[in-house]
Amino acid sequence: MDTLTWRAGTQDAAPSQWDSLKRLLAGSIQLLREKDNRFIVITSRTNTRYLQFISLDSGSIEGEAVSNHFLELANRLTPTACRRLTDLGWRSPTVSGSGRKNFWIRWPHSAAAERIAAFAVATLRDPLEIASPADLEIRHDAFGSCPATV
Repeated sequence: MDTLTWRAGTQDAAPSQWDSLKRLLAGSIQLLREKDNRFIVITSRTNTRYLQFISLDSGSIEGEAVSNHFLELANRLTPTACRRLTDLGWRSPTVSGSGRKNFWIRWPHSAAAERIAAFAVATLRDPLEIASPADLEIRHDAFGSCPATV
């Protein structure tokens, strides 16, 4: 069995199958929890839709799914897609003021990494309408880390 280690940087290609992506994300989420202020950003290569996860000092994980606040008009989520996000369990963004601009959710430390990964895959496939995990780019990093030099 391979030992998983946290590696900051961008993974150019996600697996081509959703089940493989779910396993990859479960491992990444387990590593995410090991230290606060680590984050994972999963971005579509074909549009600006994304999910992001951050580890918090309590051991909990917070997730965000892009909202129309950050999407150009041609790439906006439909009302049906927004409803699907909330049906999955995402909390709605704040429409005015200084509140959250993305859909969001927080999982306690006790939430299984596999459950969070399955939730991420369901979000990417349905409301965010990502055709294939091969269309994704995955970035692992931490706040306060220095960029790598080559």
